[in-house]
Amino acid sequence: MSVAQPNVVLRGCPSSYLAEDERVRHVPDPGDRLKFYLGNRYEHFVPTSEWEVHDGVRLRVFVWTGATRPAE
Repeated sequence: MSVAQPNVVLRGCPSSYLAEDERVRHVPDPGDRLKFYLGNRYEHFVPTSEWEVHDGVRLRVFVWTGATRPAE
C-alpha cells in the first residue's frame, strides 16, 4: 500500500494536540473545509489561496478557524 503524498499544511491552531510534524498532511479534498478530532475537541480549518513548498512539494495552506466540542 502506498502512502499518499502530503498536499496541505495547517497554520494556526493553539491546540497542544497538533504537533508541528502533524501539520503537513494529505487530505482527500484540499478545496474543502477540514475538521479533525484532536484530544477532546474538533479543530476546524479552511483553505486559503496561499501555497507553500515543503521538501519540494507544493502544499495548499489551511488556516485554523476555531474548535468545537462533541455533543454529549
